[in-house]
Parts: sequence; C-alpha cells; structure tokens
Amino acid sequence: MQDLPPAVPAALSAALVALLVTRAIERWGGRVGGVLGTAPTTIVPASIGLFAASGADALEIAMGAAPVGMWVNVLFLWTWRAVPPKIAGLGPLRQLAAVLLGSLVVWAAGAAAAVAALDRLRSAGAPPLAVGALAWAGGLATGAWACRHNPPAPP
Repeated sequence: MQDLPPAVPAALSAALVALLVTRAIERWGGRVGGVLGTAPTTIVPASIGLFAASGADALEIAMGAAPVGMWVNVLFLWTWRAVPPKIAGLGPLRQLAAVLLGSLVVWAAGAAAAVAALDRLRSAGAPPLAVGALAWAGGLATGAWACRHNPPAPP
C-alpha cells in the first residue's frame, strides 16, 4: 500500500470536524451550534496538511487567501437571508430557484473578483497575511452589518 500524501490525513480531519460541527448544530441548536460552526475549526487541520505538503511559502499564501474566500461566503450566505423576503410572492419552488440562482451568481462574481484582486495584490508584492487580515476585517464588518436585524436562532 502506498503512503498517503500529507494532505490526505489533514483533509480527512477537516472533513471529520465539519461533520461533528454539523452534528453539534443539530444536537444543541442554532445558537450554540452556530458559534461552533463559525469557529475556524476546519482550517487548522487543513493548514497543517498544506504546510506538510507544500511548505511555509504556500501556507502563507493560502492562509492569506482563506479570509478572502470566507468573505465571499459571507456574501453568498447573506443572499439566502436577504433575497427570500423580497420575492415572497413567487411561490416556494420559484422562490427557491431564484434564491439558488441568485446566490450562485453572487458567489461566482465574488470569487472571480477575489481571485483577480488576489492576483493583482500578489503581483504588487502585498504581504499575503496582511491581505488576509484586511479581508478578515471586511468579512467581520459585512457579517456584523448583515446581522443587525437578526431573527431568533432556531431551537
């Protein structure tokens, strides 16, 4: 049997963490599970595997880019909350299709813009972790803005 690449155990660990967090949300509800679900639990084993497989330079680039991707995901998730009330008269199936399509368009546009921006910043010599820190702050601000009129957490 061949030896596994170093990234495989880390990826499996990250997958296990994601499954356990999902179970925690089901068991303990939206409030506790939501806090656990938003903690950066899957990135830790993934970063260990990336470092083992590729080294410190690749790890720094990836860790700088991760908050950028998380910010794109914040926008994606926000569409699932913001759009349905605006299209409530469509009926359930059309509403689902519209939100699904709209959220995927938002995600694709955000991901394309993020990749282009990261390429430009990297070419300009911007430190990857500084870019990540700015994206983290932007994602945090966007998340706080999106939750300013929060509905109650599900049980």
